[in-house]
Amino acid sequence: MRLAIDATPLLPAPTGVDVYIRSLVEHLSTDGTIGSLTLFINHEDRLSFQHLDRDGIDIRALCSRSRVTRMGFQQIYLPRLLRHERFDVLHSPSFLLPLASRAVRHVLTVHDMTFFTAPDAQSQLHRSKIFRTAVASSIHRANRIIVPSGEVRRQLLETFAGVRRESIDVIPHGIGPGFRPCRSDEVERARQALNLPPRYLLHVGGAHPRKNLPTLLAAFRQIAPEHPELRLVLAGEHSNIQADGVHPLGYVEQALLPALYAGAEALVYPSLDEGFGFPPLEAMACGTPVITSNVRALAEKLSDACLLVDPHNQVALAAAIGRILHDPALCHALRARGLERATDFTWSKAIKRTVASYHRSTE
Repeated sequence: MRLAIDATPLLPAPTGVDVYIRSLVEHLSTDGTIGSLTLFINHEDRLSFQHLDRDGIDIRALCSRSRVTRMGFQQIYLPRLLRHERFDVLHSPSFLLPLASRAVRHVLTVHDMTFFTAPDAQSQLHRSKIFRTAVASSIHRANRIIVPSGEVRRQLLETFAGVRRESIDVIPHGIGPGFRPCRSDEVERARQALNLPPRYLLHVGGAHPRKNLPTLLAAFRQIAPEHPELRLVLAGEHSNIQADGVHPLGYVEQALLPALYAGAEALVYPSLDEGFGFPPLEAMACGTPVITSNVRALAEKLSDACLLVDPHNQVALAAAIGRILHDPALCHALRARGLERATDFTWSKAIKRTVASYHRSTE
């Protein structure tokens, strides 16, 4: 099989989609069941993939990260290249396929359906008619669609008539091996590097409206008087948040995330909607108790390994935080169940099922 992957959607500060793309590429590069792998990347990402430059892997930096240039590459140059070089499968791992090419079989990853289920919470671009039309067209034209949860498949089938259930492969993402329980000295080094407070609750994620930060901040204010030494640490871009007891870190390097998780009293992740949601599982893999929302995509994979709450209910969220802070036996049980649950989500499993999806696309 001649496989091509369009990795040009990568951003410099990794989101969940970026973690998925990079992990996909890293693990496929060592998979012996693929004949050859061609990776299309931006010029800005050349150094981060140079270690993969070996026999059977062709890395091509053919565009730059600017949105206009990437769209030009994806929609004009890439279809011509696919026709000329006769690849078997193109995997587009971030919502959009080239509009004009039928020269290869297409595999598309749809990470969530929030462009359609919650358009008001999107950026101006992502709620625009042209973008939503392009995503819809990609979904209808793909030979196989990969989604990270049964909930995304359900939403996709409800939104788009004519898409066959049999063409959708539910493939949960993996959790990298770096996410593991950390030694006390590792936690202390992260504490020094990030200037962390002695006791803190943690949220990992950006300031996107569906991350539900106003409810999290309100719940924290509710429990703060009883725990004056406790802080709320926000890892991600939250430069506009200034509040008592809140400790914004900005973007945190991946290497520091495991110890950041491990040092927290709990990860609190009251998202309004998710396709997969890396942070709760990453925290579980580090032995940290998790409080998260009871939306279907999270509940289907986390269930009894965490505390699930209604993300719209500030009082319920504050009560769940209180249970973590006051009940050591509960924390111990959540740590044990979380560690066990996290072992179900490995990249080796995800890659094996992804390669099977590639083969099904050619049938």
